[in-house]
Amino acid sequence: MKKLITICLLMVISMGYAQGHQSGDGRHCCYLINKGCDLVGFFLCPACEKNEKREREAKAAEDKRRADAVIAKAEADKKTSENLRLEKIRIAKEEEKLIRDKKIADEVKNLDERKRYKQIADAGLVKSNTKGSSQKINLSNIESFKDDKRKVYGFLVNKKEILIFPYDSEAMNIDKIDESNLFVVDVWETPNKYSYSYLIEYTGKRINVDGIDKSNYRIWVNPQNKLIFFYNKISTEETGKGVSRDNQGLGNFHNSRESALADVQSYRKAGLGMFGDEIVCYDTRYTLDFNGNILEKLNGYTIRIID
Repeated sequence: MKKLITICLLMVISMGYAQGHQSGDGRHCCYLINKGCDLVGFFLCPACEKNEKREREAKAAEDKRRADAVIAKAEADKKTSENLRLEKIRIAKEEEKLIRDKKIADEVKNLDERKRYKQIADAGLVKSNTKGSSQKINLSNIESFKDDKRKVYGFLVNKKEILIFPYDSEAMNIDKIDESNLFVVDVWETPNKYSYSYLIEYTGKRINVDGIDKSNYRIWVNPQNKLIFFYNKISTEETGKGVSRDNQGLGNFHNSRESALADVQSYRKAGLGMFGDEIVCYDTRYTLDFNGNILEKLNGYTIRIID
C-alpha cells in the first residue's frame, strides 16, 4: 500500500513539472521534453528559460564570489608583503644602530686600552741623552752605488766606479749617512727576507763594534742627534702575534718584556698595519757617533717580526 502511494505521488509531481514546460505549440523548445533540441527558429520554453536564468544568476554570483576572493587574497598578500618590507627596514635600521653603537663603544674601549698600553710602553722606554758628532771630512763627491744585474756595490767619484765589492747575498742596499764618512749596507737572503746590516767607511773597511761586524737588525740612524743605533741580539722569544714592519719591528727599546709587549698592543689598538709574527728580543744596543765610536752600551728589549 505504501509503495502504491509513493508511486502515485511521484506521478503527480512529474505531471505537475511537465505541465510547466511547453513544446507542442510549434514555437517553443523544451529541454525536458525534447532533450538536445535545436533552438534555431524556436524560443526556449518559459520554464526552461526561468531555470536557465536562475543558473546564469547562480553562476554569475559564483564568478563574482571567486573574483572577490581573488581580489581579497591579492590585497591581503600585498598588505603582508608591505608589512614584511617595513619590518625588514625596521630590523635593518636597528642592526645599523647596533653596529654603529658597537663601533663607537669599541673605539672608546680601544682608545682607553691604547692609552693604558702606551703608558706602560712609555714608562719602560730606554731613552738616551747621548749626543753624537759629525765627521769633518767632506765626502760630498763620493757616492754609493749598487748594480743588481752584476751583483756588485761600491763607490763612485765624479760618476766613476772607484771601489767595487761583490754582493754578500741575493739582494743588498747601500745608503750614505749624511755628514759622516760611513755608509749603511743592508743584506737580504732573498729580496723579501731581511738578514742583517753593517757599517763601512768610504775606503770599504767594515766597522767593528765591540768585536761585532754586523747588526742583527737594520741599523737605525738619528740625524738630529748624529747617532747610529747598532744591535746585537742576545736571545729571542716568539709570541705569535703580528706587529708593524717599521724598521723590521717597532724600533723602540725597552727595559722590560712587559713594556715591549705593551708597545705592540698600543700599535694594534691604533689600527696600524700588522704583518708576520712578532718576537720579543733581548738585545744589546750600541749607540755610535757618526765616526763609528761607541758612546753607550745598553741591554734591553725590542720587538721584531718573523718574515
